Amino acid sequence: MPSHARIIRVARYRPQPGATEDLRAALHALARELRELSGVFGAQVCRIDEHPDWLALVSRWADEQSMQATGGPGIEELVDRVAGQAQEQQIEHFIAE
Repeated sequence: MPSHARIIRVARYRPQPGATEDLRAALHALARELRELSGVFGAQVCRIDEHPDWLALVSRWADEQSMQATGGPGIEELVDRVAGQAQEQQIEHFIAE
């Protein structure tokens, strides 16, 4: 595995009304599962200083193949749980050059 992440994925979520804590809990559970995957350098839940009503899940990946290989049933359930708590989401990928 390379010594540094090649892809950084930032997924931002605005919670459904009244669902902030449920979304936060779901994101933390998802981050814990992601950290166990091969090719992941880390995953963490963050507040967005400029948009305090949003949360973000930042994950760092060895490569595109590692990032795409996250389709296990446990992770899919957590992704669905996050999506159910979010009113809106925005996802960006940053590729190291």
